[in-house]
Amino acid sequence: MKGIVFVALLLFSASASVAAGIAKPKAMDLSTLYKSFTDKGSSTSDMPEYEQEILVSGVVLNQSESLTGDALMSAGSAQSDDELARITPADEKEGAKMKALAVGSAFQAVCVVGFASGSAYIPLTDCVFK
Repeated sequence: MKGIVFVALLLFSASASVAAGIAKPKAMDLSTLYKSFTDKGSSTSDMPEYEQEILVSGVVLNQSESLTGDALMSAGSAQSDDELARITPADEKEGAKMKALAVGSAFQAVCVVGFASGSAYIPLTDCVFK
């Protein structure tokens, strides 16, 4: 009987660990995320979101390419024309989705908050668009 209880506890513990690993990313709009960024001295490394996946919402300000030819998007909020983030896609498929977004349109994406220190914008990487 003790063996059955032990196995049941072990299975419960394992399933709880798996469930914790697939938690939904924290949802934030770019204005809120940017306020946290500026409150931390324009450094992402002190933010709780640093190197974490977040579900971010914002507005497309500009579409361009990096020096290596990869898709790059400038994003802000509906309340301002200021660039708050620069966004890169997770892969070519997501890059095509990102490029299809028109300037001025709203978007949502799950992204990783990248490193920045003294920058005017937050780098959001590996983005998957909703």
